[in-house]
Order: sequence, then structure tokens, then C-alpha cells
Amino acid sequence: MKNWEEKPLFKKKGKRKIRMSKRHFLRVIFMTMFSLPVVAVADDVTPLSVDPNSKLIKAGALCDVNTLGASESGVIVPLYAKWKPKTYACDKGQYVKITENSVACATCPKDYYCPKFNIEGATHTYVPDESSFGMYKCDDTYTTNDTTGNFDVSACRKAIPCSEKNPLSEIDEHAAEGTTYVNNYTICSQPVDGVQDCSLSCDVEDLKCVWGYKPKHEGDVWSCELNSVHCDAGQYLKDGDMTCSVCPENSYCGGGDYEFADAGANVKGGQGIDTCVEGLKSPTGSTSVEDCGVKLFIDGEALYLRSKRVENGRPTLVVLKRIEGVENEKWYAMMTPVSAGGVARKVSNEEGAKKELHVKIGTVEYTIHTATQEDLENAGN
Repeated sequence: MKNWEEKPLFKKKGKRKIRMSKRHFLRVIFMTMFSLPVVAVADDVTPLSVDPNSKLIKAGALCDVNTLGASESGVIVPLYAKWKPKTYACDKGQYVKITENSVACATCPKDYYCPKFNIEGATHTYVPDESSFGMYKCDDTYTTNDTTGNFDVSACRKAIPCSEKNPLSEIDEHAAEGTTYVNNYTICSQPVDGVQDCSLSCDVEDLKCVWGYKPKHEGDVWSCELNSVHCDAGQYLKDGDMTCSVCPENSYCGGGDYEFADAGANVKGGQGIDTCVEGLKSPTGSTSVEDCGVKLFIDGEALYLRSKRVENGRPTLVVLKRIEGVENEKWYAMMTPVSAGGVARKVSNEEGAKKELHVKIGTVEYTIHTATQEDLENAGN
């Protein structure tokens, strides 16, 4: 069955003219208006050709001389059917449901939403063979549960884990597994233009951070801040600092990983630093207790002697310190061939050092200098 509105008059196949008295003609017109089908025309109906001089009889018009152009019997009056598609104005939560036998507004089904489409007089005009109109399916994974009659896309919702809705990577690049949220999941609507409404909070309740970082909570914002640092040998971490510093004179620093500490938390003034025993000296950047020794001045520049010889297969300067009643103390300084370094090594490792101390053993010329961390590493000490 097709869906059409009809004007009150029509004529079946053929173009036979009708002759009738005025009274009989009006009776036929009256009976025809109440006996014609309301929404359908039989498949065998063939449209009549229209006389260009004919006049359209509008619905509700009186069958008088002004409408029909006839007032006496014996006058021929051709009548033609005029059809137009029906229009529908369904309310929100409804759609135009089209079946083989009917067209009507129906309740929006589960997992669909049906916006109102008759706002400001807007209507839908029926088109033959079209599918149902005015209903939109929720995206995959979204559902309206068991509710029907939904009219807005926000009715399409799904449960999303908070770990997915507010992932660790968006909280902080150093956030770690074990972080907990206020809720395990939230119920969110289908996104519209990138905007999504969720009913439950996915705020962080307790943030965990990877090693070296600690949680920080200010207001409603969680973040991970650096909590430890690795210092190389010859460096230490000052209290209150977040970067390593060179080990100062008369101390030695083995290096390692250190957590940050507030200023004054460590009586040494930092982590990874030890002081030489009283009376012994060491250059800046010293790495072990063996760097603590005697300090000599060569023309105003310091030469640090170690308590242990650097075994590198080269001659070593040895200084003896005589102490009555005990064995003589020995202190050692580095000797490097000038030819090996290309240039003479300065007595001191300190910045701005200018003096050189040269000795000659056989035909090889050496410079005597304070041992550096590179010297110790090359020698395997």
C-alpha cells in the first residue's frame, strides 16, 4: 500500500464524459467524497490527461456554479483526481515508521535516538520505497540499555575504565602502575564534536611515580617531580639541590644515586660526600679516601700527593715524611712523559694553573702533577 493524501475527486481509467442532472451530479459528488480510499490508489489506476482549460477543485470547495462552471443539466463536467504525498511531524523520541502496509509515527527503539524534526514547522514528506525516517543508531559499544523513546545522542552511553578515560600518560609522563582513581570506571555519553559527558569522576586518588620521582598534589592537580639523582664519582648532591656538584677540596665523593633532601637534613651538607681525616688534603673532584694526602706548593701552585701509588707502569714521585718512632710515611704524585701527552702537564689540576714541574729520567722528560680522575681510570685504580 502506498502512502498518499488525496483530493476529494478522482476518475478511474478512460476519459468518459459524465452527463447528469445537476441534482444527480451533486449526489454523485457527495457519495464519491465519502467512499474514496483515504491513503491508497489501486495499482491499475492510470492518471488522466488534464485539459489545460480545466480548473482545480480544492478540498472543501462548494459544488456550485462558481466551482464547477456548470448550472444546468446536460452540461459536460470532466472531473480529475489530484494527489500529493503525505507529510509527517513526529514529536521528539519518535520516528516515521514505514512498513509494507503502513506509515506512522512510532516510539524510538532501544539503542537509537530520534530527535524531534517538526521544530518551527519542519516536516518530513513521504517518499515511496524509503526506509524509516528520523532515527539514528548509537555508535558501536554505546547503548541506551533498555530505554526507548530517546531523543538525544547523550542517551547513548557506555562504561569506560578510568585508566582508559584518564590514562597515566596524560596525568604525568612519569606516572606509574598502581595509581588509583576516585572511581574504577565512569559512564560516558557518545561524543559529539569531540565533547563527551561522563557521570562519574576519574580524578586521581593516589598517584604512584617511577623511581626517581615522587608524587606531588597541589589543589586538584597531581604530578610526579624528580626525587633522586645519579652523581658520578667525584660529585655529590648538596642538600636542597636537584643537580650534582663537584666534590670540594679535602673531601672525596664516590658517586651514586641519591634522593633529594631538604637543606640542613644532612650534617655533611650533602649526600655522597666524605671528609678527609684531620690534617690530610685532597683536590676538588676526588673520588676515594686514597686521594686524601699531603699538599705541597710548587712556586705557589698546589701539588696533591696521594696515599696510594697509581700503578700505570710509569715512574712515580715518592715523598717520604719522617716521623720519629714510626715507619716513614710515603706519599705519591703522578709522572707523565711529555711526549705521551703532547704537552706538559701542569702541577695543579685547578682551573688557571700555569706552573709545570719537569724531571728527566734517562732520555725521557716527565712532568709531575696531581692525579686526575682520568689518570686513575686509565690505570685501573
